Amino acid sequence: MFKELLQHDIIITSMQDDGRWGLLLKSNLLLQISASELIPTSIQEQIRLRLHQLTPPARTLLMASAVLQQELTFERLCQVARIDEQAGLQALEELLCNQLLSEVGPEEATASPGEYSFPYEAIRAIAYQEAGKTRQRLFQNQTTTPSPTDNIHATNQR
Repeated sequence: MFKELLQHDIIITSMQDDGRWGLLLKSNLLLQISASELIPTSIQEQIRLRLHQLTPPARTLLMASAVLQQELTFERLCQVARIDEQAGLQALEELLCNQLLSEVGPEEATASPGEYSFPYEAIRAIAYQEAGKTRQRLFQNQTTTPSPTDNIHATNQR
């Protein structure tokens, strides 16, 4: 990753006040670069290889996870990916076994029990990229569109 930071001029050499050379981090540039651009090509290839070995439902569930990024519950992932519970459960187990998703532990204060997360940002970034613009948009739309069961619950509460 150091090499990628140098190539993007995010880290540059700089003469220090004491006359020695040092490294300067341009944090403003770092914020403008997507995470996937900083992942070494060899790592990207390895992640893509792992993604292409997944079953289609597991790959779809992983891509939905990458787009959503947070509040990754089983039910929400199945809804957004439009996968039934049985296929979703098998897909989730495949992702967990392959260590592409991990169950959130009680020590993680930012998430609730029953949520999942990416063990590494590089996996999420590549899965997001692999989803493509259309699938990204469709998954985002799924999060803003109420599910049929949401409509039933809302009707029953009136």
